[in-house]
Amino acid sequence: MKEPVNEQVTLTSAPPSGAMPPPYQLLYDGDCGLCRRFVDWLASRDRHGRLQLAAYQDVPLSGQDRARAERSLQLVGPQGRREQRGRAVLQAVALTGSVSTRWLQIPPVIYLIDLVYCWVAKHREWVSKWIHHRER
Repeated sequence: MKEPVNEQVTLTSAPPSGAMPPPYQLLYDGDCGLCRRFVDWLASRDRHGRLQLAAYQDVPLSGQDRARAERSLQLVGPQGRREQRGRAVLQAVALTGSVSTRWLQIPPVIYLIDLVYCWVAKHREWVSKWIHHRER
């Protein structure tokens, strides 16, 4: 069964009192080296503070939202709109303003990106080791 995208999500975490949260929250697997590297890359390019980067393990989520976050990267927008998998990656990169991803989000390109995302996610431990090995 194909999982729907662009659904509303309710996060139960609140920003510190008096603080205005960034408009988008990116939920990633804090135990995944590849995920942390991607998040570090995003953080270095998010000059306008549009992304709140949070390991899903550190955010109180409902059961279904937690299950989705365990399976793939989740980008939650200001009104609760959710993107996941490759779409979340592209949207997060676009929000930094460092790279234009608009042409990558059109069919059939986005379908290929989602397939690659799913393969990398399934093999992320191996991919992470391979990338780390190549950088030595």
